[in-house]
Amino acid sequence: MNKLIRGKLLILFDKLGITYSARRIKDDNILLSELKNKLIEEAKEVHGSSNHKDLLEELADVMEVITAIMKIEKISQKEIKTAALDKNKVKGDFLKERLFCEYVDIAEENPAIKYYLNNEKYSIRL
Repeated sequence: MNKLIRGKLLILFDKLGITYSARRIKDDNILLSELKNKLIEEAKEVHGSSNHKDLLEELADVMEVITAIMKIEKISQKEIKTAALDKNKVKGDFLKERLFCEYVDIAEENPAIKYYLNNEKYSIRL
């Protein structure tokens, strides 16, 4: 398994006669890392949901993980909203224009190329 689980799952495992090995994570940095892994896992489950009920449950899981990350990092809802509004002012939102970019072509001499080449979240093909 090797993943962060909900607190009451061990009780369920005991009731079902399931053998397990689990430990409490005491270090916030390790917990934060595991929460980020859990966020990826839950986002994949959102992606794979096929009906409204499943989508709702998976979104609830994502929100719970985000809330836990916010508590550890001492980030408020207000800070999140402000960051979102600031980003929307500069880059826009996802719903208004509903844009899907198939590709961008950046010439090698364009200074913007450095930003995209040095940022792992962008898949760059030269």
